[in-house]
Amino acid sequence: MDVVAAVSTQPTYRPSSRIRQFNDIAEFLGDDRAANARALWDKPLKAVVIKSCGLYNTARTQLAPGLP
Repeated sequence: MDVVAAVSTQPTYRPSSRIRQFNDIAEFLGDDRAANARALWDKPLKAVVIKSCGLYNTARTQLAPGLP
């Protein structure tokens, strides 16, 4: 949970209300770029890389031989 807490504290891009309004108008007019712009909202400003996380061992179940 320490990793999740650390990732959640990273600063993200949050557009101003004016930019959100322009984006709403562009979406209403059918501009596809509005969806592309919204895809960047609330994402971290810097890349988040998780290294050396290890493995979580789970019990493997065997499938019946007739199943693909």
